[in-house]
Amino acid sequence: MAWIESHQSLGHHRKTLQAASTLHVDRHKLIGHLQVLWWWGLDNADTNGKLGRVSARALAEAAEWPAKDSDRFVQALTTAGFLEASEEGFSLHDWYDYAGKLNDQRAMRRESNRMAQSARRQRLRQRGVSADSSASQQSTVPNPTGPNRTGPNPPTVPPNGHADVSADTNCCPLAAKTQGAAHAVNCANYRSA
Repeated sequence: MAWIESHQSLGHHRKTLQAASTLHVDRHKLIGHLQVLWWWGLDNADTNGKLGRVSARALAEAAEWPAKDSDRFVQALTTAGFLEASEEGFSLHDWYDYAGKLNDQRAMRRESNRMAQSARRQRLRQRGVSADSSASQQSTVPNPTGPNRTGPNPPTVPPNGHADVSADTNCCPLAAKTQGAAHAVNCANYRSA
């Protein structure tokens, strides 16, 4: 789960007041749109906040601002200083200070994971085991779809001369645990009454 810093001063910051006045919205509503834009930026901006040649409509939609009013929205954010426009496209102002560090940490974590996976594969190769075969080894986890047997499997055929089984289920200690009369059909210890 990613997060972005949000300072208490944002509510009364001159940029917030200016953009809210230009857009004729309550500053709380504007702060909500800014937050959504910044969350989108976590996945779409580089560590310096550069968004590239993204359209005003795409920025408005990212901030969940009505697309029909996208030009006015982006102009208000640019004039106030939340966005910066250049020949390369738009950037989120001071992005590195607020979220670029997070992106750096993500990149380091991805590199660390990649190196750990590479080291694991190398260890497996040295032991003569492929990475794929280690995952297919038999599991020691109990089977959740059926009972886990702790003793020998019951016989698959009824004892000699006991084709007709009565309701007596006291043939052995497993009878009560394994379906009573149905168990007696396969139990070597079954004795008819």
